[in-house]
Amino acid sequence: MPRSSFRVGLIALFAAAALLFTFAAPVARATVVSPWDTMKDHAFLDNLANGARASFALSAEERRNTLKVMQAFAAALPSLGWTGDDFCTWNGVSCFDSNVTFVAAGTAAAGTLPEMPDDVDYSKVKIDQIDIFNKKTYITGTLPSSWGKLSKVRLINLAYTSISGTLPASWASMSSLKSLALSSTGISGTLPAAWGSMPALEVLTLSTTQITGTLPEEWSTMPSVQRIHIQRGKLYGPFPASWAQMPSLERLALQTNDFCGCLPASWLSTKTLLVGVDSRHRKADCATASPCPETT
Repeated sequence: MPRSSFRVGLIALFAAAALLFTFAAPVARATVVSPWDTMKDHAFLDNLANGARASFALSAEERRNTLKVMQAFAAALPSLGWTGDDFCTWNGVSCFDSNVTFVAAGTAAAGTLPEMPDDVDYSKVKIDQIDIFNKKTYITGTLPSSWGKLSKVRLINLAYTSISGTLPASWASMSSLKSLALSSTGISGTLPAAWGSMPALEVLTLSTTQITGTLPEEWSTMPSVQRIHIQRGKLYGPFPASWAQMPSLERLALQTNDFCGCLPASWLSTKTLLVGVDSRHRKADCATASPCPETT
């Protein structure tokens, strides 16, 4: 069950992203290696979620430090009713192998996201998944900068909540983070250039937010990112040719923003990349129909 709950949460996330990508606008394809379908996404999710199973075991130090962080969530989200020291018995919490996940999706969770306590050795915190998406949750406030200390977390899903504020540059320190879902929230501000150093990030969904600014050139160094979905935002400026250098990038969904100019030739010549953009950026007159301001 714990593994299946991790997989189900991810599958729901990608199913929503796939629908957004498919219906928002036509897709410009460099060369289509495989069709956009849920089967391929599910195979990817299985590879991410599956692994060797083992009995749950934490050292005393790992349990103590993990408990301190879990208690911070319990205090910030009192509606979850988390009490006592045995966090593996808390509602929505699963303990497997040497990892702890919690899923409050679909519950009436209410409160704010907690700052991380100072008196914790975060190398001993074994939280793997934080999943609090769904319109039934009442999560407000901003994304805490101190979450950058959570070096073991692989998945954060806060989509369809009422969080707001900006994306913390400090989250670049989340060295294990593979999937980050923040779509349909009040997130605003720009895409942090520092996130270009995130070594493990594979999937980022930020559609239907107030994200603005340009696509950072610094993100071209992301080694693992495979999918970026930032549709229905306020991004502007040209498409950076350097993004074609992302070695693992497969899909970009960027429809319904305020970009200018044409798709770079480097994107179109990347045979494994599927790109979703507004049609004006793919037309023969894209340079004149949607011109970028001259720079001095």
